[in-house]
Order: sequence, then structure tokens, then C-alpha cells
Amino acid sequence: ITSSEGLGTTVAIWLPAGEPVTLEEPGIAQHAGTVLIIDDDVGLLENLQMHFEEILQDGAPRYHVVTATNAAAGLKAAQESMPSVVILDMMLPDRSGLEIIEEMKTLCGDARIILVTAHHDMETTIRAMKAGAFDYIHKPFPEPAALDLVVERALEYRQLSRRAAS
Repeated sequence: ITSSEGLGTTVAIWLPAGEPVTLEEPGIAQHAGTVLIIDDDVGLLENLQMHFEEILQDGAPRYHVVTATNAAAGLKAAQESMPSVVILDMMLPDRSGLEIIEEMKTLCGDARIILVTAHHDMETTIRAMKAGAFDYIHKPFPEPAALDLVVERALEYRQLSRRAAS
């Protein structure tokens, strides 16, 4: 398998006859995963979306980013996009992030859910982790890159869990 910037990905399959067959899909880039960001702070939402879309892998965006500004839209987006990682604000206008973790897990399967909040409360942190959150991050972030390591860890953990299950 080879990938060239602007040329797409080339897959060579060797058949028993010894001749390679090449299948090319120009312009098709594989994303590391879909990141769903649910936050009612539109400025932060746009900043995070731009940040994750600018991370490149083989000359193409590493992540496909989907956004929502409330719980209802977030649940709908989760159902439609099947994200690998969900960055979920704790305090949304229509419901709390804690309230929708179970529904999100049902819709997204093995997607990792990262809760973010401006409220520093140990009890809520414990409740979030017990509900199945992968991580719990406090806002404000020093910069969007502060989430990079957590998102990368979440994707790696998901991939390892999938390998172990197969």
C-alpha cells in the first residue's frame, strides 16, 4: 500500500500467478476517524473544528469533524456519522452531557466519549467516569492542541479494543 500526496492511495495485490493487480482510488483519503464535537460555545466549537481539520496525515485531513450545539442535534449527528470519538460538553442548553452518555454509547457503539466542562467538581468527574466517559477534561483549554493527546489515546484504545475482540 502506498499513498502519494495528490495522487491518492495505491493498493497492489499479488495473485498466485505472480502478476500484481493495482487498484487505485485517486483522491480518496482515509481518515483516522470521525470526531463529533458537541458544545454550545460556538466560538470554541469552530476553533476545535478548524484545529482538528487542519491536522494532516498523508496530505489529507486526519479527522473528519462533525459538530452540534445541543444534545438533540448531537445525538442525531452521532446516529448519522458513527463517530470514533465524541467530545461532549457537560452543560448543554437542552440536557447535560452526563444525561446523554448512555444514549451516545448506544448510538456510537465503541466510540470513546471525552467529557469537557468548565465546572471543576470531583463528584461529577466520578459520575462521568462511572457512566463510561473515556476522559474528563476541564475548560478552558490552554489551546485546542491540548485535546490532541487525549483524542489520539482514545482512538488507540478503541483500535486495541477492536483487535482484542476479534
